[in-house]
Amino acid sequence: MEVVNDVRRVNFEDIVAVRGLQDELDDLCQSLYDSMKTLPKTRDEISWLMASIVDLLGEANIKNTYPQYSQGTWFADLLNQMSYYLYRSCQRNVDWQSALDDVEGKRSLPVMTIHKSKSLQYHTIVFLALDDEAWWSFSREPEEGRATFFVAFSRAKQRVIFTYCESRGGRAGVASLYDLLRSAGVETRVVAPSPNY
Repeated sequence: MEVVNDVRRVNFEDIVAVRGLQDELDDLCQSLYDSMKTLPKTRDEISWLMASIVDLLGEANIKNTYPQYSQGTWFADLLNQMSYYLYRSCQRNVDWQSALDDVEGKRSLPVMTIHKSKSLQYHTIVFLALDDEAWWSFSREPEEGRATFFVAFSRAKQRVIFTYCESRGGRAGVASLYDLLRSAGVETRVVAPSPNY
């Protein structure tokens, strides 16, 4: 109700308007409950579900509340991508709870770029591909590269794991980063792929 009110901007002191909004939300919930007892089998069913929610909120209201959705076709593109992802989630799960947990990313590991991670911190950071291929600009701009490296490094509260795959790329261009890690006493482990890989 709070989210719907934030988007629809109903005055909470207007009891009639609030009751009307509550009735609309109850009607939508009942309609979805009646028609979505089992997971949807088609993408059209997912599109109908999402359109029902957008209709309740009002596309113009959503764009007024969240102006970033007014940029070009971003709102339509986002709905299309979301309906596809929810459809795929429904295909690989057995019930709504599991499908929605999948969409929310529960039991998933977040992957993000270093720049998106600024101001965030996690217990453990797994730093993928500390190699010349991923750090192609390091030799051209080493100071900026080191600053970026320390942004990533400082996201970890407890530990950082750096990965390197010998068959993917060399380490000559980023050797100074490895020298820093070595001088700090960072332990190196070689992990061999499993025989079934």
